[in-house]
Amino acid sequence: MPELAPTTAMREAQYEADAAKDEGKRSRTVLSEAYVERYTEEILDRADLGKLVRFIGRSTPALFCVEREAAACHRSLVAARLARDHDFRIVNLRA
Repeated sequence: MPELAPTTAMREAQYEADAAKDEGKRSRTVLSEAYVERYTEEILDRADLGKLVRFIGRSTPALFCVEREAAACHRSLVAARLARDHDFRIVNLRA
């Protein structure tokens, strides 16, 4: 769902927060509070996750992140919302 992608401005703000912590995209451990707030208000709260739930159906979905830590990726926010509102179970897989 392309509408779940963060905006360029959101990504740039996260990169600035990463730089302040001397982290990179792949070494980041958590998303900044400002990013989470903006993503939630501007993207997640407006998204029709029912559309995603219908697409998933009875299958087991997997969300892939570039970041090593799930908490450092916007997809963790989507997963948490799916768990909260649609009773999905989250399992973070690691190498």
